[in-house]
Amino acid sequence: MKWYFNLRTGFFYKKCEGLNQGATHVLIEGQSGNKEVRPLKEPASDDHDKSVRKSCFEYRFIQFEFLELENYFKPIVFEVTGTHESVFDKFSQGICQSDANQLRSRFGACELEVPRKSMLVLLIDEVLNPFYIFQVFSMALWFWDGY
Repeated sequence: MKWYFNLRTGFFYKKCEGLNQGATHVLIEGQSGNKEVRPLKEPASDDHDKSVRKSCFEYRFIQFEFLELENYFKPIVFEVTGTHESVFDKFSQGICQSDANQLRSRFGACELEVPRKSMLVLLIDEVLNPFYIFQVFSMALWFWDGY
């Protein structure tokens, strides 16, 4: 079922037209044609106006937020304007704890957690790959045919 994306999404998800209609996941279609379903989550902090930032999701280690006024998801970026020297002068001495807490609630901790698969899951993923199943089938056919 892992290899049949449309079948899997048809079994586990129901399409709705917007976030206000009870959406729990978002379907992402990349420019290269790849598709992925990611869960929606509420923002971690109450510092931001809930009408502006309603839901967010993470895709390829990038956090996206929903902007209700514009009606689309936008990546959360740390906006820095100015020259290298002005940025260095502003942040080289550090920032106060309240600013750090505000930035941490907005952008999250400066950590990147890469999920690790167990050996069993990795083995099953590789063994059930359609290409390898085709190879085993081809070898069995060749042996049966007497090559």
